[in-house]
Amino acid sequence: MNGRPERILICSLAILLVGVYCYFKKTEKNPRYAGLFYKMAQDCKGQCPNEKKKYYYQKAVYHDPLFSNAYFEIASALEEEGRIDEAMPLYEEASRLNFRNSIANFKIALNGFKNGDLDRAVRHLQQAIKHSRRRYHDAYYYLGRIYEMRKDYRKAVWHY
Repeated sequence: MNGRPERILICSLAILLVGVYCYFKKTEKNPRYAGLFYKMAQDCKGQCPNEKKKYYYQKAVYHDPLFSNAYFEIASALEEEGRIDEAMPLYEEASRLNFRNSIANFKIALNGFKNGDLDRAVRHLQQAIKHSRRRYHDAYYYLGRIYEMRKDYRKAVWHY
């Protein structure tokens, strides 16, 4: 009889340890999960609220901090909600991780243009044009405007 409470205590501790181990295994970062969460968010487009999509994209970023498309999608969702100040650092991270993301570069450039940071705007507009699969007419237009503001009319005309 004296051994029975000890067995119950040992079994309880073993079950508790297994539960703690499973919890930590479940919350451990796994880059394979990033693609799964990203796919869940993509499948959710048009059917789920923005919060749910952002949650899935954030889980993708949690599991793979180098997942540039997930950063871009979170930024786009924030921009849709009118939270551009929160979206800009995420666009910048997406651009930093994938410098060929022409849309992220254009968004950064447009923000720089609106805030008067023309050097930054030029740099990101040129990146957007360089890595776009199509002619990026808006990027050329804003480059033209910047060169016009700088009184470099030859470059302005060329970009217009």
